[in-house]
Amino acid sequence: MEDLRPFSVVGGSGFKKLMAVTAPDYPLTSDRYYAGKVSDRYAVAVARLQTILAGMKSVGIMCDLWTSSAQQAYLGMTAHFVDEQWTLHARYLDCIELPGMLLFVLADLYNV
Repeated sequence: MEDLRPFSVVGGSGFKKLMAVTAPDYPLTSDRYYAGKVSDRYAVAVARLQTILAGMKSVGIMCDLWTSSAQQAYLGMTAHFVDEQWTLHARYLDCIELPGMLLFVLADLYNV
């Protein structure tokens, strides 16, 4: 996940050769297995965050719009809250790609 490669990389011949040399005793399995493991961890993390946020009196949501160097528009969302010990926390919620021209329209509206 660190390098943002697709799970299917584990089925490629180059990856299998690499693993045969670097970790021959490590059992490789299917890409679906690894995708399922990540999905399981994601579900646990979402449930944990929902529990934390449900216990907060207030939560601030920050939205961030930007355009990549490839002219793709994105919207990122982050939740901010303060716990009982007055510690500020920030939790990433989501990042989605937006239709290509949206940021140009917003820039025109706000004369940015």
